[in-house]
Amino acid sequence: ADPRNYRVDFGKLQKTFPSFGPSFDARRGARELSAAYRQASLTYENFTGRKFNRLLQLRHLMETGQLGDGLRWKGESGRP
Repeated sequence: ADPRNYRVDFGKLQKTFPSFGPSFDARRGARELSAAYRQASLTYENFTGRKFNRLLQLRHLMETGQLGDGLRWKGESGRP
């Protein structure tokens, strides 16, 4: 069993900034993100590919011989 507790208490925030109030909720934030992703033509395949996944990109660079085992660029200039 996982003993961690993910309950959050915002009491300190409320005491420190009593006039603060979020301007929108999670649902609105999700809609905003979704619209921004569509506007940027970000697809699921693009998001999960090596463009946005550092480990996939490093693996690609190593498999194509551009990076060595120590994650250093190969070649004379130090970079391909």
